[in-house]
Amino acid sequence: MEVSLGARMCQSFCMRNADWEGNSSGLGAEPSSESVSRRCENRSGLDGLRTSVACFLSAFFLACSSLPPHPKFLPSDRGFSDEIAQAHLENLAGLGPRLPGSEADQAARGYIEREFRLVGARIGRLEFDGYRHLIAEIPGASEDSILLVAPYSTLGSDEWVDDSGAALLLELSRVLASDPTPYTVRIALAETRPTEGQGTSGTAVSAARGPIGSSLARQRVSLAGVSLANALDASGGLWGLRAVIAFEPRAGVATRMARDLRSHPVFRSVFWEAAAALGHGASFPSDAGWRSPAGLQGAFRARGLGQVLALVDETTARAELLAGPGERERPPLDPPAGLEPVGSVTLEALSRLMRRFERADAFSK
Repeated sequence: MEVSLGARMCQSFCMRNADWEGNSSGLGAEPSSESVSRRCENRSGLDGLRTSVACFLSAFFLACSSLPPHPKFLPSDRGFSDEIAQAHLENLAGLGPRLPGSEADQAARGYIEREFRLVGARIGRLEFDGYRHLIAEIPGASEDSILLVAPYSTLGSDEWVDDSGAALLLELSRVLASDPTPYTVRIALAETRPTEGQGTSGTAVSAARGPIGSSLARQRVSLAGVSLANALDASGGLWGLRAVIAFEPRAGVATRMARDLRSHPVFRSVFWEAAAALGHGASFPSDAGWRSPAGLQGAFRARGLGQVLALVDETTARAELLAGPGERERPPLDPPAGLEPVGSVTLEALSRLMRRFERADAFSK
């Protein structure tokens, strides 16, 4: 019996959206087309016409919408490439302002998931209190893991978002997946959500605008970290976690990382030593003022995890004013400030950290 166009599109949609057989970390093997076919049939049988129509319409949107192209790179691009990272940043920015659940939001998620899959990372999704977080995993020799996390922004009005963190993690995943690592690397994009009282009509609570350290933007990021930490805890994802590195770079500004007072002192020194060795002392200045910015890292510290490092751009860590909700100008990306210093330093510092962990593990045996 010939399969109808609607059935084929429904199967395509289910292939994209079927839940994986997850393990304790919320990740698992990608479903086969046969198992997905059965799942589609079961859904049709259980939910009837309403599910079939919804499945068809969703598949039609996914089939007809086009994601930005995959950035091209040469086989010789084994180190961190700022050109590739900037291509990711431009591709995501080109999708336009991002409201929760909007076409731009769906397209951005689809693009990010596709890019993680292309480097061989396993994909999982964690939901907690209405937040939807994306997790990618690059398996290593040990199941003990290092978590790299950055915000994934959705807004309550038609403002532009800064996807520097997502672009940075996408390029880091490409390089990290190219060679075996002694420890598993997990990558999380923590979804930020509109602050309570801020609707999709763009009528945000602008009266709460103030210094970045206490602004709505910082509050959104902190709450995203709380949700992610809770989701990982509930799924067993905090077990075997050796380090948490939280990134909050900025597009269009000179890279200058703040020294976080509450970050793990050994991790902080490893990153700053790696920066000095690579000639990136200007981006990781040893004479920068000490800060204690609110952000993704706070929720992990609150759960008793001391092995946390925050890499927050100094312009964010300082108490600078947040643009109002009516500000719709796209962040200046030309000429780009560049993510290469943070990316290259991170790769070198992660290598050094993993060697430290290996020595400690060998000694304990």
